[in-house]
Amino acid sequence: MLTPLSRCLVSGTLILFAAALHGQVGTVNPATPMQRPQTPAPPKPAPQTGAGYSGLFDQSELGKEWKLLNPDANRWEMQPKRKSIMLITHKGGCPNLKDGKNQLMLDRDLPADDFELVVKVASHFEVSGSFLAVNLVKDESNYFLIELYSENYLGEHRHSIYFTKHFEGQDAGHFQSVVGAARDAYLRITREGSQYSGSYALIDPAKPVGADQLQWVNLGTMPWIRLQPKLLLCAANYQDAPEVSAEFFSVTLRPK
Repeated sequence: MLTPLSRCLVSGTLILFAAALHGQVGTVNPATPMQRPQTPAPPKPAPQTGAGYSGLFDQSELGKEWKLLNPDANRWEMQPKRKSIMLITHKGGCPNLKDGKNQLMLDRDLPADDFELVVKVASHFEVSGSFLAVNLVKDESNYFLIELYSENYLGEHRHSIYFTKHFEGQDAGHFQSVVGAARDAYLRITREGSQYSGSYALIDPAKPVGADQLQWVNLGTMPWIRLQPKLLLCAANYQDAPEVSAEFFSVTLRPK
């Protein structure tokens, strides 16, 4: 004879057995560790296409960001005391990527959008026919140029600053400003959209001033669509002009 407790145990066993037959009791799975959702890695920044640049020629060696085309060791040198690089003029035009000596190219892309380029220069031109130039060069037939030029005008020796566009091998326009006997200047090219403007500020080495005190003179503005140039610095002389020297002190390339 079953006791009340025995009857309860038997009854509970029968109920569980019946429930299992009808699929009413599920299988208990072992607990699985909780997984945290993975945070996606941040996207890699897009490579910069032509960032700004600011540099001085104040060391005993030329910076690695500069490439000297067709070097002639007897006609250029670094001048740490004057904080400049000196180029002796060579006969011929500029830019002349194939044959021109000691043409100084910045080996990096210019900003892909608007920018301001400012270069500090000094000339030692005693006779006509010599010049130093800052160029935005696509190739030898296509470039913008702003130059400090020593010329003879009606028998008078004078200096002028030109801003010139050379397109498909032809002079496509230029602006000129006569600057007398000025030797030292900042030369500037500014890009806004597809418009390029040339300007300059004369300086007196004996009376240095801050950048915000420079008196800029605008030369003019000319268009160029989809120009992707390189920056090139050079010094040259035409015809039978004697070799003279030109100096470049600093280059500032600032996105706008």
